[in-house]
Amino acid sequence: MKKVIGFIMAFVLIAGLLPGSCRAAGKKFPDVPDSQWYAVYINELSGHKNQIIGGYPGGRFGPADDVLAAQLITMVLRAKGYTNLKYYQGYVDKALELGLVKKGEFDSYTRVITRAEIARVIARAVKGEKFPENLTDYKALIKDFDSIPEAFRDEILKVYYLGIVEGGPGGYNAGGSTSRAAASKMILAMLEPKYRATVTLRIDDDYVISKGYTIQVNKNGNFKYIGVYTDKNILFEGEELRINISLYLKNLDKQWEEAGKVIASKFGKDAAKQIIDYASQKNFDNYRTMRISKRFTFDGQEMSVGSLEGNDILTITVYEPK
Repeated sequence: MKKVIGFIMAFVLIAGLLPGSCRAAGKKFPDVPDSQWYAVYINELSGHKNQIIGGYPGGRFGPADDVLAAQLITMVLRAKGYTNLKYYQGYVDKALELGLVKKGEFDSYTRVITRAEIARVIARAVKGEKFPENLTDYKALIKDFDSIPEAFRDEILKVYYLGIVEGGPGGYNAGGSTSRAAASKMILAMLEPKYRATVTLRIDDDYVISKGYTIQVNKNGNFKYIGVYTDKNILFEGEELRINISLYLKNLDKQWEEAGKVIASKFGKDAAKQIIDYASQKNFDNYRTMRISKRFTFDGQEMSVGSLEGNDILTITVYEPK
């Protein structure tokens, strides 16, 4: 009987992730209607060149099913380009080799993986990401942080800060499970920053930190001098941050100062000086005839400064890392 159960579990594990055995890559699943929140994530991953996820026999995806350890590990590795390994042991072996998983951390790879364990695997997979010195301050945003086992706290803070793995009304729920739908969202967010949540930390009555930028905005969400936007619902695709300068306002010097502070908070004072020195060539006196347009690169990220002739709004844009 145990052998039969073991065979069934192994079959379910394999069937749930095989990309091409049950359906063509990118084909929609019958149990993933477009009206559901998770449809975009599942459809993106199933049609990805690495065929990151697949369905069960019969064509269903099982969005509400709990994701298992072997499945999550396989999804992460396929997202990173490892597509020709044998499921699932080949992916586990590669994860151990790369340090995404360490020996003894899982008593079984065929069991449900916890949200804490998901955070640990993903945090190790995004080693190149940058984190602020005040990362521990973000624990204030996680209601149940004190109940999270210490061994997982650092990794949970990292994926939470990046907006890859979010919490719920009650907190992070480190010991809880994750559905295949929610896991798909996490993997796509790991791959593409545009799918990440915007995490904002208020540091005092006047300033917040969002995406690593220190921005002046009061508790009512109002800007004092300049418009600074990090919300993906406002930005265009590929943008990380946008600053709008109103050239017709009398407090233009203060606007340049605040814009410089925002840029310096993430890229340093030298980068801020270069941007503001160029941008401030345009002002109220010459905006009708002057056009400025230039691209900069700092720490591997592109920025642009632009304003057309006759336009009294100047825009500074920072683009997501490529």
